[in-house]
Amino acid sequence: MGRTLPTEIANLMGTSQLQGRALLLAVCTDIDEGGHATNQWLIVTECELSVAAPSDPLKQQNARCLRTFPLAKIEGYRTKVEVGSGYLQIRQGQVWIDVLRFSNRLSHQFRDAVHKLEELRRYGAFSVEAAAEGGTESGASGADEKKDSADGGKPSVPSWQTLRRVFGLLQPYGRRAILIGCLSIVAVVIELAPPWLQMVMVDRVLGGKGTTSQSSVQVGSVLFTLAGIVSCLALIRLVAAVLSVWKAKLSSDIGTRLTADLRTQMVDKLQRLSVSYHDRNQVGMLMSRVSYDTEAMHTFMYQISGGFVLQVLQLLAIGVMLFVLNAKLAFYTLLPMPLVLVASWFFCRTLYVRHSRYWDAVGHQASALTSLLSGIRVVKSFTQEPREQAKFSSNSERLRESRLSVDLANATFSSLIGFLFGLGGLIVWYVGGSDVLADKMTLGSLMAFLAYLSMFYAPLTSVSEGASWISSFLTASHRIFDLLDTPVSVSEPTAPQTIDKVEGHIRFNQVNFSYDDQRPALEDVSFEVRKGESVGIVGRSGSGKSTLVCLISRLYDVDSGSITIDGVDVRQINTANLRRHVGMVQQEPFLFEGTVASNIAYGDPDASPERILASAKAASVHDFVLRMPFSYESILGEGGAGLSGGERQRVSIARAILYDPQILILDEATASIDTESERLIQASVERFSKGRTMLAIAHRLSTLESVDRLLVMDQGRLIEQGTHHELLSANGVYARLTRMQFGANHVQGAVMVATEPENAAADDAEQPAEDHDFQSDPGDVDGAGTSSGEGLEWEIRWLDGQNIKLFVGPNDVLTLNLDGQEFLGIYTVRAFPATHSENYLSLRYADPSGKDHELGMIRRLSDWPTEYQELIRRALNRRYLLRTVKSLVSLRDDNGFVQCSAETEDGRVEFTVHNNPHCVKTFGYNGRLLTDTDQNHYLIHDVDELPFMQKRLFRQYFHEM
Repeated sequence: MGRTLPTEIANLMGTSQLQGRALLLAVCTDIDEGGHATNQWLIVTECELSVAAPSDPLKQQNARCLRTFPLAKIEGYRTKVEVGSGYLQIRQGQVWIDVLRFSNRLSHQFRDAVHKLEELRRYGAFSVEAAAEGGTESGASGADEKKDSADGGKPSVPSWQTLRRVFGLLQPYGRRAILIGCLSIVAVVIELAPPWLQMVMVDRVLGGKGTTSQSSVQVGSVLFTLAGIVSCLALIRLVAAVLSVWKAKLSSDIGTRLTADLRTQMVDKLQRLSVSYHDRNQVGMLMSRVSYDTEAMHTFMYQISGGFVLQVLQLLAIGVMLFVLNAKLAFYTLLPMPLVLVASWFFCRTLYVRHSRYWDAVGHQASALTSLLSGIRVVKSFTQEPREQAKFSSNSERLRESRLSVDLANATFSSLIGFLFGLGGLIVWYVGGSDVLADKMTLGSLMAFLAYLSMFYAPLTSVSEGASWISSFLTASHRIFDLLDTPVSVSEPTAPQTIDKVEGHIRFNQVNFSYDDQRPALEDVSFEVRKGESVGIVGRSGSGKSTLVCLISRLYDVDSGSITIDGVDVRQINTANLRRHVGMVQQEPFLFEGTVASNIAYGDPDASPERILASAKAASVHDFVLRMPFSYESILGEGGAGLSGGERQRVSIARAILYDPQILILDEATASIDTESERLIQASVERFSKGRTMLAIAHRLSTLESVDRLLVMDQGRLIEQGTHHELLSANGVYARLTRMQFGANHVQGAVMVATEPENAAADDAEQPAEDHDFQSDPGDVDGAGTSSGEGLEWEIRWLDGQNIKLFVGPNDVLTLNLDGQEFLGIYTVRAFPATHSENYLSLRYADPSGKDHELGMIRRLSDWPTEYQELIRRALNRRYLLRTVKSLVSLRDDNGFVQCSAETEDGRVEFTVHNNPHCVKTFGYNGRLLTDTDQNHYLIHDVDELPFMQKRLFRQYFHEM
């Protein structure tokens, strides 16, 4: 199987010990039972499973058969994973027996072997060709490939290859880079002029020529020359400053664009990587790569395009000028260069490791902070603030030490380079000064040479110290390219199929899957879900239920076997197209920062308000959302902050309902919901799922009694399937779980029902209607919810203003007569106050207990009779107090607060707003809602409609809001 049997093992098969049977399977391991490196062979023939060992000259042992088991007495096969190794085991009776030990390197191979042995045990045969494909070499490579995909681990590439890739990223900005090069050349030429002009000024103007013995005409000529030289120097400085600003702008433009492109590519790659990659990597570490590593790339780009090129050109040009002025002095200048080169080489080797430790410490601190803030409720609940503070302080200290190491190395190198260059300058002063005293060189020439020398050492020092930012860049870029080069384990098929309409027929065929290639999460799972069937999945925690449903939408890919939808393998379907037809409600709901409406419509951002309302009503979201200050346009914090766990779960269910998938997956969808809401949601989901295929996972077995069929999982295997009553009658794992939750009497009664169908029918007939039929909101009069369209609109009762009577009763109480029944104290709530202030209005009232109920909704107020419109608007004005800002008079910063003066419909008002996102929120499409320190609200309908100066002033103070 993947390798040729050694001759001595093949000869051993011909002995009586192995009975000369035909070879079906042979797999080689790499360790013995004691963990020592050796080769042992698992040999499977028609009748027996044997373990054979080759000869051992040291122990003077020939090839031998260590143990043999008749296949007829083997009742099961499995791999048992230990630390660093595993065992292939067989079951005889109630005992699992160790047959062979293997290291983790071969775990994938032996899992394939177990799969084939199970086929042999169950069906009496297996495909020899398929077995050969899972041999030693191919099995190992498959494991390695999956490991790369999961971990993103790749050997580090040489630095020159990294630099080549980075310069390749500059190709889209080639014109800007060429322009920077041209500007740098001009800047270098201009910077060479001042020392030369200074030499002329000293030697020819100030060098004793303008004495009192000269005529006034000569003195005037000298002064004119001096003024001309000074003017030229001033003009050169001005041009150099303009060029510097221009180059800096272009360099920053290239750096920021490249950094933004890299971040976009990294985020795109993170979204395309499978969930297994994110399971293995901390959020903080990934954030560090996207945020901080790309900044190092920006610094490098800025240096290359703005500083490094200029400095290299300066070195070349100034070096030429030094040799032109005085070749002897130029030679002395270069004396320290060998020492500088040696120090730079040694420094680069040392600094790379220090930068690597530093960036790793940055990632760990980001991860610690992310973990702390994400779990702040748990930290406070268990009073573990000191512990988390100590943990963060430890990471912070590690970051401090690594940064100190980098800075100390930089300071040491800079001081050393400065000392060496200082020696070169002293040599020039001595030799040049001697030449001036000996009249071999003019004072102006020496001053010009020293000026060029200072200009030469400055870029030379920068280039030498460039090892620091080059090392930082190489460390960061390796991390960036490591992420970008990570193989996508759940990749798009080469010839993807698109399914326009999904029937919902799902089939699992001998599916095997593991998260780490060692411990199987699913083993040989096969079942079928028919179109429109509802299936419940139960089992103990860790039995593979959630893994099972995640494979359907390709959050992970199977290791072997196949999953088909309507006969098409999910790996051959366009991933986006596949997930469009599969809606999932996760066990742990996650909501994004934004409005309630945007979270419900997350799967379909263009969904109409009617669909959002209907989905929310179906998931029992509608009523509690309308109790929020701004209803469906209320802003939720990160992760759904502002809602309880049950409310977040209901919003996630509404999101799935609006997505309108043909296959609906509920992963413990009602685990965080109270019993009343659970019953409403179950009825809603039951009605919504008619004609759709539904898979539901639940530990609360009562929630699954109405499904068509149940699948029972245990240790990654499908061990039972059938209806609720069939599984109770079988008295297996499901019956045992039911007894644990409900007691023996419940199970016995259920079994009695299962054995007497006619009694079951009678019992079902006696069940209250609410157990099976959807119950309308208590505010729905007579439970009537009129539909005005297709789909989910049956959930909303739309009022048209014709079959009602709305009037003001005694004590100025708004009263509604609906279907002959009067409701007092009517008030109106805007469902979308920012974008549809006079549409989608909810008419509500409160009962004597204080609980509010919805009587119905107004789709468009303008369609109602005029007298009713005035009454509704009056009710709205009594509920909402939002002062509209017509113009901004002034804004002034006051220690984190903004003192505002504005013109409103009530005249000029003065108010104070805390400058943070909680007090300035997006309202509608481009509006802003300002909340002052007294919790009063001020509304700007559209920021872009403000006059130019007011808009600029507003964005100056509230740019990030």
